[in-house]
Amino acid sequence: MHDCYADPQHFPPLGLSDHHTVTVEAKVRENSRQSPKFVLKRDNQKSRRAELGRYFATMDWRLLFSSASGCQDMLDILHNVVHTSPDILMPVKRVRDNTFDVPWMTLHLKSLILKRQKAFHEHDAESSSYKFYRNAVNRERKSSKASFYKIKVEHMKDENPNCGGRKLNAYVDPILTRATSPIASTLKNLRIVTTRNLQISSTRLSLNHLKNIAWNSR
Repeated sequence: MHDCYADPQHFPPLGLSDHHTVTVEAKVRENSRQSPKFVLKRDNQKSRRAELGRYFATMDWRLLFSSASGCQDMLDILHNVVHTSPDILMPVKRVRDNTFDVPWMTLHLKSLILKRQKAFHEHDAESSSYKFYRNAVNRERKSSKASFYKIKVEHMKDENPNCGGRKLNAYVDPILTRATSPIASTLKNLRIVTTRNLQISSTRLSLNHLKNIAWNSR
C-alpha cells in the first residue's frame, strides 16, 4: 500500500461523530513516457545512390592522380575521394527514431505515406494523384514486410521454439514483476485484511451463538 498511497492523515471528527476523519491519497504517478531516441542515418535511397554513382563516373581520375608520386599517394587520394563523396551527397543526419513503428517501416515508406496523405488532403480520394501514391504505399509495404520476414523471421523455422520462449520469459518476467509489484502487494494486504475480518466475524457469530444457547437453557 505504501508504494501506491501516501501516508494517512487524520483530522478532527466531522460533525457529531466520535471518530477522527482519516484521508488516504494516491501518490502522483510518475511520467513513464520514454524520451525520444535519435539515431544517425544516411539517405540511402536509390536516387541518392544513383547520384553518387554519376558523381564517380564523371570525375576526372587522371587529373586527380596526376599529382601523385607513387602508389601510396594514389591510394590515399582514392581513399579520400571515396570517403568524402558520401558526406557531400549523402550527409549523415540526426533522425528521430519512433519506437512505436512496426519493424519493417523504412524511411522510403514513410515518405510515400506522407505524399499519399498530402495528395488526399489537397485533392480527393478519387484523384489520380492519391491513387498513385496509395498503390505505391501498398507495394512498398508488402515489399518491406517480405524482406523483413526473409531476414528476421524465416530462419526461425529451423530453430527450437522452446529456446526462444525461455529467453523471452526470462526477459519479460522481471519486467512484469517490477511493473505489478505495487498491485501484488496491494492484493496481498487486501487478502490479509479480508482474512482477519472474516476471522473476527466468525468469532463474533460463535459468541452470539453461545449466548443464545446459555439464555435458552435457563
